[in-house]
Amino acid sequence: LATGSSDGMCRLWNLNEMTEEKWAFKPDQPADGQFLSLSTAILPHSSSQGGKNKDVTSITWSPDGKYLATGCHDGQVRIWDQSGKLHMLLREHAGPVFSLKWSKTGEFLLSGSFDQRAIVWSAQTGAVAKSFSLHSGAVMDVDWRDADYFATCSSDRAIHICQVSAADVSKSSATFTGHQDEVNFICWSPGGLLLASCSDDATAKIWTLENGLRFDLRGHTKEIIGLKWTPTGPHSANIDKPLYLCTASFDATVKVWSAASGEVVYSFSNENPVNSLSLSPSPNGELLATGGSSLSLWSLATGELKQQSESQGSGEIFDVSWNKDGSLLCSCFSSGNISILDTAS
Repeated sequence: LATGSSDGMCRLWNLNEMTEEKWAFKPDQPADGQFLSLSTAILPHSSSQGGKNKDVTSITWSPDGKYLATGCHDGQVRIWDQSGKLHMLLREHAGPVFSLKWSKTGEFLLSGSFDQRAIVWSAQTGAVAKSFSLHSGAVMDVDWRDADYFATCSSDRAIHICQVSAADVSKSSATFTGHQDEVNFICWSPGGLLLASCSDDATAKIWTLENGLRFDLRGHTKEIIGLKWTPTGPHSANIDKPLYLCTASFDATVKVWSAASGEVVYSFSNENPVNSLSLSPSPNGELLATGGSSLSLWSLATGELKQQSESQGSGEIFDVSWNKDGSLLCSCFSSGNISILDTAS
């Protein structure tokens, strides 16, 4: 398990040390010091304790799980091996790195930065394969469609579709506009037929590469700070199940939208704003986890709240993430604590 923090450290936690006794450990008050101890590899992003521009902003494993890429506020991209040894240091950005994504084959690493650029790196050599300067604001997020096409979004309110094989990097393959505030995140559906975006304008939108805007999703009343597609529908492992888009907002709701109609299927309410959401990869992608002041598990099959747990003095939940088979769910907190839920039990 990899975690990144504003303390300038990324840690690799060895979950192979988790015995049955340790899994049975249930702290009453984590804030009082009841923690499990696991071996970790420490991946420093600053040469000095408390150094400036040290925040780890993004972490992502390569498709084969052999390498971890990290983005940092210092503008550098780092690639580490499984032991925590620095494999490559990629220096080209002139501002904080906000987003990192491996291509599906692992051949390229894509980064988006405050410097208004999206850079495609060779994962083998660390060289810049292509650099795209299409935005007039910070690049907030990037996402691959396939091995050649990817999307970028920005605080300039625009979305660009780019092509690695393009001869002219000064032009995009397509540009989508319509958001009235900065675009926070973008995400391609399974198979890359649809692109979803969300913004501080409280809307999400669904686009197609051929025809542009397909659905303008309105219903949230505050900024939308996260979105995920279900692993269902065309070109997915669950082709017989409907495709949904899930959005999380500072209005304390999570909405589930039909990709076929653009209508709201479910609206889940929380007491406080939702900071993150994650869909279980198994079984059938029907379990949605959301994090804020509490951790909530929702069923996309029935729309019911399956489980909810308070943070127990650990502060706000900043991120939630499932392991590969959906048996474990990790939550990380503003206090620096981490919790792992065994969803099977």
